[in-house]
Amino acid sequence: MTSYRISFSSSRGNPFVLSPSSYSLHSFSVLSLSPSRQNQKGKVSFSASEDVNPRYNIAAKKEVVDVELLPLKKEDFEDAKQLLKQEYWKSPEGAKLWEKNRNLEEKRPFAFNDLEANVWKGEDDLMGLKGKVEDLRTNDLKEDAGAIEDDLKLRRRRVKEVCKKYNLGPLAKPGSRPSIKHPPTPNYDVFYFDRNDGLAWCPIYKAASTTWLYNFILLGGLSDSYVQNTKEQVSHVARKLWPPLEYTQAEALKMSLKFMIVRHPFERIVSAYRDKLENLNIGKEHGIEHFYQKYGRKIVAKYRQEGHGPPPADRYSQDKDNPALPPPKGIEPTFEEFVRYLINTDLVYYADDHWMPYYLHCTPCLVDYDVIAKFETLERDQRYIIQKRKLEKKIEVSWKHLTKGKKTAETVKKYFATITKEQLLKLYEKYRIDFELFNYSIDDYLFYVKPS
Repeated sequence: MTSYRISFSSSRGNPFVLSPSSYSLHSFSVLSLSPSRQNQKGKVSFSASEDVNPRYNIAAKKEVVDVELLPLKKEDFEDAKQLLKQEYWKSPEGAKLWEKNRNLEEKRPFAFNDLEANVWKGEDDLMGLKGKVEDLRTNDLKEDAGAIEDDLKLRRRRVKEVCKKYNLGPLAKPGSRPSIKHPPTPNYDVFYFDRNDGLAWCPIYKAASTTWLYNFILLGGLSDSYVQNTKEQVSHVARKLWPPLEYTQAEALKMSLKFMIVRHPFERIVSAYRDKLENLNIGKEHGIEHFYQKYGRKIVAKYRQEGHGPPPADRYSQDKDNPALPPPKGIEPTFEEFVRYLINTDLVYYADDHWMPYYLHCTPCLVDYDVIAKFETLERDQRYIIQKRKLEKKIEVSWKHLTKGKKTAETVKKYFATITKEQLLKLYEKYRIDFELFNYSIDDYLFYVKPS
């Protein structure tokens, strides 16, 4: 596939979208075009402008391409989406691309400067460019590297400011004591550290952890087929390859790219509950029986006997999208019971890794992370990490156990509808430092909870 980038505009500044043709499909990149004539319907001639960015070494050949041009206004977004639901846009790649550009609407004035458009160009290769989709993505990252790094710097700066606020880490006032409970030293033993590739990751479970356990297994020399066929949990396989880091080895971390991945703390809590506690009849590979024996049965014994939890038969069923899955046995804790357990537990000393606060597990006030990746920008952030360490030939950007954003929001809302506002605020206090460090909010969740 030939890859280009179209940056298109008109003398009136209106954004446009090119509709896919029924002919050969091509993705455009690194080409600045301007319309030489316009018709509301039909075809428009485009010619390469004289000021094509010299970094691409493209001569402005004044070649003309006939394409169908549709004026696109923000209010016409859904209509345009329906029009574009054909051919390329029906493919997985096209659908993913559409979502990417839909997200741009939230970040800047509505325009499709980053749109990968499809156009019939006849037999000639416009501008003589050949390439692959991955080349386009690489160019995208190079173009956006400055913006990405600015974003990452802001995240790191925020962490430092919050740590300073609570007298944690190197920015704390001399002689002062931390204003919150906090480990005295970095939690180095949780890291996966690949010395050869200069990559160190602090795993936060339920935040792309499966993806990066898988990646570190590949970096450790095992094949993809081995990972797919082994019956052993990926966390056990990865830890055998990358044993816990000794404190005396921590100096080597300074020369590596250190990263952690975070998501909204409440999303993570729901994910951990669903994966580890909700249903004893599914997910044996996730160690649910172990979690029930260690946590679940104790939670039920303590909180259900108080009469606060709904009877087992009335509890929220886990997965309505998969009705074939067996229902819970009814002896598992409800989400509301789990929340009360979290509220009443000292998470500094007694939290499992799957719901331990980020600031305790990865100690970002004591470890200077190079990249703080977020679920909301995970694909971009992962690509940055991989290309920064030149690991493209060893691992690729992927996302195991991917859940669409809309579905995640709907699911989280259903679970939080089972707790009260008072419980929500108490739960927030348990994870408040994480909210502050990584700039998350509880505002939406205030509308999810059940009425008082």
